[in-house]
Amino acid sequence: MYVCAEFSALYGWWNEQLRSDKAFVTALKYIVKANVLAMSAILEVRPDALFIQSESSEYFHAENPAAIKPAEILNAKRFLSLNLNYGRRVDSEMYEYLLDNGMNRNEYHFFLSHNLKQYCIMGNDYYQTNEHRVAADGSTRASGEVFGYHVITRQYHDRYRLPVMHTETNLWQGPNGDEAVNWLWKEWANVLRVRNDGVPMIGFTWYSLTD
Repeated sequence: MYVCAEFSALYGWWNEQLRSDKAFVTALKYIVKANVLAMSAILEVRPDALFIQSESSEYFHAENPAAIKPAEILNAKRFLSLNLNYGRRVDSEMYEYLLDNGMNRNEYHFFLSHNLKQYCIMGNDYYQTNEHRVAADGSTRASGEVFGYHVITRQYHDRYRLPVMHTETNLWQGPNGDEAVNWLWKEWANVLRVRNDGVPMIGFTWYSLTD
């Protein structure tokens, strides 16, 4: 949900190819609402259903002291899709951001009143591109792996307290031919570390389409 809204409406890469906070919030609220309504419809037929949302796990690193505030804002935005999906209240800064960019109070309260978190397993994806360096002007660029899957997944789990599945990862083969193999080993080691820390880890998916 987060990546679809970000790439389609904030970065202008996919689908609508828009580039604004208003477009991002518009895309996000409808994507998440569609997901919540789909879960509700399925639960009417299968009350025992469980849902695994494959969602991107992100982190934004400030590259200097002047970039700390922009990085904090981006690190708050990364949780918006799952906050809405799980019916979790956002903080005051993100509430103002949502309302300033097209979400109204009734739309926000729809998510709070459709809390289906108890039926969910938190699926999170992690690639080398999921961590970012933030400049003082708020612009970002790839940082590569800094914290890694273990640290970032613990942040998400500490926030939502749900069982976890590593739902997507991969790495293109590079010039040495063993880059994907080494990345698979590293991600598996991170999954074991998360599990051994007491987080209920229920699965791991190697996204093999690009392999």
